[in-house]
Amino acid sequence: MTRQEKKPGRFALLVVSLLWAVALWFYAAEEMSAERDVLVKLTISPAAGRFVHIDGAEQTEGEGPVREVPVWVTLKGPRGVVAGVEGSEIIGRKTIAPDIPSGPVGLTVSPSDFSVPDQPEIKVIGVRPSSVRVFVSEARVKAVPVRVIPVGKPAKGYYISDRPRAVPEQVEVGAAPDVLDKVEFLETEPVNIEGRDRSFSIDVRLKKTVNVNGTDKEVFVQSDRVIVFMPVSQEPVEMEVADVPVAVLLPMGTDIRVSLPVKSVSVRVRGAAAKIAAVTASDIKVFVDASRLGEIKDEQEVPLPVRVIPAEGLQVVPGSCPATLNAKIAPRR
Repeated sequence: MTRQEKKPGRFALLVVSLLWAVALWFYAAEEMSAERDVLVKLTISPAAGRFVHIDGAEQTEGEGPVREVPVWVTLKGPRGVVAGVEGSEIIGRKTIAPDIPSGPVGLTVSPSDFSVPDQPEIKVIGVRPSSVRVFVSEARVKAVPVRVIPVGKPAKGYYISDRPRAVPEQVEVGAAPDVLDKVEFLETEPVNIEGRDRSFSIDVRLKKTVNVNGTDKEVFVQSDRVIVFMPVSQEPVEMEVADVPVAVLLPMGTDIRVSLPVKSVSVRVRGAAAKIAAVTASDIKVFVDASRLGEIKDEQEVPLPVRVIPAEGLQVVPGSCPATLNAKIAPRR
């Protein structure tokens, strides 16, 4: 075979190789520039002291200083990477400039308002809808008390012994004027007291919504955390303490004699089981108060108030001890 007869076969091979190369190039280009639509949330933020309301069918629940609107974005990038991107991975932000006046505002939404962190090979090339209608309003601020919301039950034999306290007790709340007028307090997130057998403190987040006419409305709180102190104590038990001596409290410098109808009384006390078990009659002080008597010239019988001082950590059960005792009062001869 001559050299001239070999040329057509070689030329055909070159043509086929070239076609394969072109086909592979187009395939690679298509794989590296795949497109896909993803539903994401666009966060709309106004300047401080203002609120955003979303108009129309795009409105999300409530109203507040920050709003989220669902929009569709078109992604472009390597097919395998684009196929795995979730809407939650895409960040969309739109800030309303402070010089925009209150009232209805039409916001233009563009691909530059979105980003896909840590994946620079993916680009946002389209957004729909291309605009969002919002209403911007001014906010007012006032201080309201914090209300602690406990949930659950303490351990058996224990109870919430006092009002739960929050530090700070008041916070400044910002909201649209028609909402702020109806805000009387701000609740904490639920504080779990299940199984607790002692008092405790805990850092708790404040709720950023208030219920107005059956609808949750968002409010703005600059500092959204408080420290809650939850007083948990052992349920008290009671015990009758007999033969508690009765003393007489006399005014200074007086020379009178006080005779009581009894030398001791019974007192019923309430407190923690451990303290009740250890209490004795000598731990309780009972006295008849004669300190306000004036000058006594003749013997007489008068009712004197009875004062009871229980042991530390115990309480006197109301009505368990006489409120007065009839005492005979006479000057000393």
